[in-house]
Amino acid sequence: MSKGEKDGSHEQELGSTAGQTIGETHMVVPSVLTLFGFQLMVATNPDFRTKLALWEQYAHLTSLVLVAISAALVMTPAAYHRQAEPKRISHQYVDLVSAIIPASLALLMFAISTEVYLIWQLVTGKRLVSAPVALALLATCAGLWFVLPRRLARRLRAEGRRPEAQGRGARDAEEQSAAPNLASGPPQ
Repeated sequence: MSKGEKDGSHEQELGSTAGQTIGETHMVVPSVLTLFGFQLMVATNPDFRTKLALWEQYAHLTSLVLVAISAALVMTPAAYHRQAEPKRISHQYVDLVSAIIPASLALLMFAISTEVYLIWQLVTGKRLVSAPVALALLATCAGLWFVLPRRLARRLRAEGRRPEAQGRGARDAEEQSAAPNLASGPPQ
């Protein structure tokens, strides 16, 4: 395989990976913003102050901040791409997205669980039921968003169907010679 064919293949692989990571980001953004809007509405409900203990109101505020940070994190790749690398996709960009999505999801799972606790408590008035429901939801999110993907990745590596991650230095060197330049259009 010639160097040109290898570089083209590398560009297509990087473009495909970038497309997947951008798609993942696009799936998370609406969820985060919807929850944020819901949280703002809840605070204006008269039951919020009368039926929730002060510590529960502060839990809601903390959850609101977690969702706001989650939203900021999940929008960071777009800001980075437009400002730092507007005409190309790099491994650095893909790495950034790959680190930010799990961080955003981690904050989101705590916020969602807190909100479920609070809403359950408002509807039923039973804290002893609300807490286990919220904890079960937290465990479910952690299992689906973190444990399951890592176990499947480990299995794929063991079966040889997923390559080990390259060292950062090797990728940087490859990137310098083969990074797609979006100014000239997508790889053909």
